[in-house]
Amino acid sequence: MKHKETRTSNLKSGYAFLLCLAIVIGTVLLSHALPISQYRVFVQLATILFVGVMVYFLYRFALTVHVYKLDDQTLSVFRGEDAHQKTLAVLTGEMILLIAPASYSGSKIPTGEFLTVNACSSPNGKKKGYCVWCDVGAAEKYRLYFEPSKELLEKLQQTFPNRFAD
Repeated sequence: MKHKETRTSNLKSGYAFLLCLAIVIGTVLLSHALPISQYRVFVQLATILFVGVMVYFLYRFALTVHVYKLDDQTLSVFRGEDAHQKTLAVLTGEMILLIAPASYSGSKIPTGEFLTVNACSSPNGKKKGYCVWCDVGAAEKYRLYFEPSKELLEKLQQTFPNRFAD
C-alpha cells in the first residue's frame, strides 16, 4: 500500500511575513522612542534576538513543508521538498510501538525516555496531530508528532492495525 502526502502550514507565508515585519518595525521604533540611552546596547541586542526568533518562526511554521510517505510496512517523514529534503524518520513496522492522537493518555503509552521529533507544519500540531512512539535501537526511542490526513490515517490503520490506540 503506497501513499504520499504533502503538508504545509495553514498560515499564509505572505501574511506571516507582513506580521513579522510589522512586529520588527514596531519593536525598533519602540526601542528608539524609549529614553534609556545608557541601556541602548541591551535594547538593541534584545531587538536583534527578537528579530531572529521571528524569522525562525516564520521559516518553521509558514514556509516549511512536511512529506509523509507510506510504503508497504514503512512510514517515512521528510522536511522540505526536492533538493532541500531532509529525512526526519524512516520507521518500519517493527520499530513502531504505538500510533495515537497527540492528546492520548491511555495505558498503552510505552514507558521510558523518548526524544521528541516535531514533524508538524502548524504551531499547534503537537496538540492536535498524531503521535508515533517508536523504538529505533537499543538506546534510541522517539516520539514523532505529525499531522496526517484522514486518508493517511485509514491507510496506517490498515497497515499497522495492532499498533493503534483504542
